[in-house]
Amino acid sequence: MLQTLVRKGADVNAEGPKGKPLEYIWMLANTSRHGKMKYIRKYQKLLRDLINLGAVNMREDPNGMVPSVERMTSWPTEYYSVYKEYQRFYLDGPLSQE
Repeated sequence: MLQTLVRKGADVNAEGPKGKPLEYIWMLANTSRHGKMKYIRKYQKLLRDLINLGAVNMREDPNGMVPSVERMTSWPTEYYSVYKEYQRFYLDGPLSQE
């Protein structure tokens, strides 16, 4: 569906009320509370598809960092504990090395 929209002229970097599509999906992926990995896998596919179509994220996460393409494309799909760590990082950033 996404590729069809782009072929028809949709802009994957169009600014909307919640930011660009990639920024919005990244925020949803990291703030939504999911109990099933199948929903988490759908976010990862959508994140990868948007990036492959040229979508760009320049918005800072609540942790003050702009996520790298590598971080977004490696978003976890296998282990719920890793998914929870990504959500924690999204909000708080790297763990302190005290």
